[in-house]
Amino acid sequence: MNEVIYSVSELNLMIKSLLEGDRTFTNIQIQGEISNFKRYSSGHCYFTLKDAGFFQAEDGIRDC
Repeated sequence: MNEVIYSVSELNLMIKSLLEGDRTFTNIQIQGEISNFKRYSSGHCYFTLKDAGFFQAEDGIRDC
């Protein structure tokens, strides 16, 4: 079996295409808890959004 390795840019484009092509995501609202909010001088804001079903990134890491 050939394993396909994608670049981060390729994966982002694939996910963007999936989300933009699915009408389910044209108008959504999300409810959750915001933490680690940071606003930068560029105007960009970064934060973590989670709810009761949130899992830590390390929970998803396998076979490292």
